[in-house]
Amino acid sequence: MDKLWNRGGLVEVLNSSDANYIHVAHSLLSDRGFFVRVENENTNIIPGLSVGVSLMVREEEVEEALKVLEDAGVIPSQNDSPEALEEQMEAERKGDRRKLWRVLIFLVIALGLFALWAVYLNNNPL
Repeated sequence: MDKLWNRGGLVEVLNSSDANYIHVAHSLLSDRGFFVRVENENTNIIPGLSVGVSLMVREEEVEEALKVLEDAGVIPSQNDSPEALEEQMEAERKGDRRKLWRVLIFLVIALGLFALWAVYLNNNPL
């Protein structure tokens, strides 16, 4: 985190366009007793600086909250080397490629079944 945005004692510790990602972090922090506030693009009090959904915690709890999020793997550790972050990004890309291949294979199978059904109907009219 290069800079944490502060407003009235609340500090933005996480910002994402993926609301589900924020809600996982919200659950994690609130279960551990942190005061957490979630703001979406409609209620965001830092216009222009945030995109999507922001997760805010009390100013005095920032270090603890960041430590909890790092330990849980929600955000990358500040001490991670660039190589470790690159490996993590590569693993995520590899997972995305696998998902795309699964979808492609499913579509080919569906198209094949549709073609077989069309041939069957052509040979055996209703």
